[in-house]
Amino acid sequence: MRKVAAARGVEVIDLHQLFRGHGLGAASPWYLRDCIHPNDTGHAEIARAFGSAMGVTSSSPASDGGAAASAAPVPPPAPPTVATGGEGIHEGAFEVRLKSGSAFKVRRYADRGDTIEVKRSGLAVTIRKSEIAAITAVD
Repeated sequence: MRKVAAARGVEVIDLHQLFRGHGLGAASPWYLRDCIHPNDTGHAEIARAFGSAMGVTSSSPASDGGAAASAAPVPPPAPPTVATGGEGIHEGAFEVRLKSGSAFKVRRYADRGDTIEVKRSGLAVTIRKSEIAAITAVD
């Protein structure tokens, strides 16, 4: 996998290595009881890893083992839909702001209905619209 990624100029994010030491018996587990799916802290760490690979900083990383994530109050849910200009390819300058507080700029995104796809720093990412606070055009 690493050879193919290197040949295509994309980065591999090793989630297996990232989650090592955070199983159910750990002081700070990142999995649900099914030992397969990540819990809220695990999801935050995945988002942090992808954000880091894309050069995005987060206002509340969970890299402290989840202490910051568990201490912070949970914001009220935002509306379930995001106005993106309709399905299809959108080109220009846009800021994508996530509900987690992270934001990044893109020149192009593809609206696929329930998701958008962006490519940044050679990494293609699909983001559920339920995770997006806003997409705005910028100068």
